[in-house]
Amino acid sequence: MYYYKVYYDSTELRDSRDVEDYFDDEEEAEIEAKEFIEDRIEQYKADDAWHEYDSRDLFDVIIEEGDD
Repeated sequence: MYYYKVYYDSTELRDSRDVEDYFDDEEEAEIEAKEFIEDRIEQYKADDAWHEYDSRDLFDVIIEEGDD
């Protein structure tokens, strides 16, 4: 079982374990994490909170294996 954590500029935005989101393999977890990032960016843009100095490069995804 795998889960992901998403950080933006070292601030944790999501830990999939907190919402009991677990995945069968690393690839599936990474796909979900990337979708979360895209959704978050769209939310920031809708709230006028995404600026030209913001960057997708500041997002980090950590995939970990767990037995929760």
